[in-house]
Amino acid sequence: MPSFGITLVTGTLIEAVSVSMKSDVVVLTDFTGAFSEARAHDKKMTWSVKGKGDPIISSLGSTAAGPSNLSGLILVTSIKQNSSNTGYSGFEVSGEAYPTASVGSGGGGDGGI
Repeated sequence: MPSFGITLVTGTLIEAVSVSMKSDVVVLTDFTGAFSEARAHDKKMTWSVKGKGDPIISSLGSTAAGPSNLSGLILVTSIKQNSSNTGYSGFEVSGEAYPTASVGSGGGGDGGI
């Protein structure tokens, strides 16, 4: 039986959690131009968490965050906070997860994470 409610993130008042997976695809053709093979690579997940109260994460670039079903290198890329006169303050935290990467494995100009 499916569980009811949000189980991927814990927090004071979590309203919604979204996770989507995508990858780049390379398609190879043979000498006649017909498709011969296709492969997915560079798998990536994007995620977001919306809720009320204080954000569950407070710093961009954090690597110890995100829904519980993610693996590999998980990065926080955006933190939004909002408030109004008619309700509780809210937040939205989003990021990306790279299942085959790990902290410090990058070769970029910043030396990884």
